[in-house]
Formats: sequence, structure tokens, C-alpha cells
Amino acid sequence: MGIEFFFLILAVFVVAFGIGVVLLNRRKSVGQPAPGRPTPPPARPPVAQSEGDTLVAEPEVDSEVDSGVEDEPAVEEEPPAGTLRERLAKARSTFAGAIAGVLGRSAITDESFDDLETLDLRADVGVAIADELLSGLRVKVANKEITEPSDLLDALQAEMTKRLVGSDRSLKIVSWPILSNSSG
Repeated sequence: MGIEFFFLILAVFVVAFGIGVVLLNRRKSVGQPAPGRPTPPPARPPVAQSEGDTLVAEPEVDSEVDSGVEDEPAVEEEPPAGTLRERLAKARSTFAGAIAGVLGRSAITDESFDDLETLDLRADVGVAIADELLSGLRVKVANKEITEPSDLLDALQAEMTKRLVGSDRSLKIVSWPILSNSSG
């Protein structure tokens, strides 16, 4: 009976501890203050006055402490996600802004390549592919094959199209062994 009693007490302690942790986390996530006495506002230190000092009237602080009820902080609600059309319009405007940033420059600069890299990464091209695409374009700019920002965008489009021509774009559904219904 000694060891069984010990395990019973240990199990009760673990359950009580777990409930306490859950309640404490819920209280923190809701923003409720922890139970206890409210703390009074800090007192101001006395100000020494000397001749020539200017006194400024400050608003009085209510020295009475509330009856333990504190104002809960306002919880900001997240705006609704928006419709698919609104989200697509936002993505389209982001891409259009990046392209306009490239076309708005009079010459091809490092910022042009930064804008194109950002554009590729937001399009989920991937870091390796974006680096490959832009390194090829940088070589062409260095060799003076491309001199205008509009030509840079055309060359990027041509390179991306060339890469997609030979790729297999069909949808393949793979049967996962974990999900297959086999009895055995």
C-alpha cells in the first residue's frame, strides 16, 4: 500500500499542477490581471524650490485606489481577411509596383536587380532559381547586351518562358502508403 499511495499522491499533484498551468496561461492570454492587491500610483518626489523657479500647475492625481477593479486593455480585433478578389488585387498591385520601380529608373542599377529579386521571391520562384535568373541577367548587363530597364524585364520574361517550355506541368496524384486502405 505504501508505493501505491505514493503514486496516487504524485498523480494528484501532477494533475493539479497541469490545471494550474492551463489556468495561468488562459489568464495571460485573455489579458486579465493576476489576482492581488492593486498597486497605488507612485508618489512624486518633493521638488525643492529656489528663487527664480517657475511653478507649473499639474493636474491632480486621484489618490484613492479603485476597489480592485482595473480596466482591461482593449483587445484589437484583426481585420477580416478579405475576399479572394481583394487579396489578388493586393498581390497584383505589389507586382505592378515592383515592375514600375524597375521601369521608372533611367538606367539599370543595383536597385533594379533588388526589385526583380523581390518580385521573384514574392512570386514564390525560389531563392536558387531567382539567383540563377538574375545572375544571367547581370552578365548580360555587364556585357552591354541589355542597357534599358524595359529590355531587362523582357529578357527576364524570355528566360522564364524558356525554362517553362520543356517542363512537365501535368498534375500527378501520388498515392501515399500511409493513406491507402489496406488490410493486412
